[in-house]
Amino acid sequence: MTKRLTISLVFISIIFSQNNEKIVLKSEIQEYLFSTQTILHDFIKIENKVFNQSGNSRTSKVLESTVKMLLKNKNDFHRSKNRKFNIKEKKLIAQIDNYTIELKNAISHLKLISIKKNESTSYLVSGQSDDKEKLEKLKKSFKNEGQRLNALLNEFILTNIPVMAH
Repeated sequence: MTKRLTISLVFISIIFSQNNEKIVLKSEIQEYLFSTQTILHDFIKIENKVFNQSGNSRTSKVLESTVKMLLKNKNDFHRSKNRKFNIKEKKLIAQIDNYTIELKNAISHLKLISIKKNESTSYLVSGQSDDKEKLEKLKKSFKNEGQRLNALLNEFILTNIPVMAH
């Protein structure tokens, strides 16, 4: 009986210690993460407009402001971090930065495609195909960074998840 109780207590303590390894992610890191995700959703909407022929000359300006917003969020976060972060948080922040860079590259390329489509009514099929192929590679890069980011996020507890992140 005592042996079963000991085994049960060891099992419970292992489960409890695994759950305690997760730490609550600081709100400023969560805000940085979710602002990046908001920009990702904007990118997806704009990408659909560009490739569904409903894009116009304003689309490239919207993409430019999207890039600026992405960089502003990153710079604001790094400028305002007054707190000390632990090693896990620093690793996560670096991964969010990597994800942000790859997303910025994809948005910038989509802007280039949008400009080319608006400047020429006969945007060459081969040029468009090459641009789409490059965009797909860029999207794959930020998706790969996103997978790495999600793996790191499993070590944290998020407390203020916005509705669209569900």
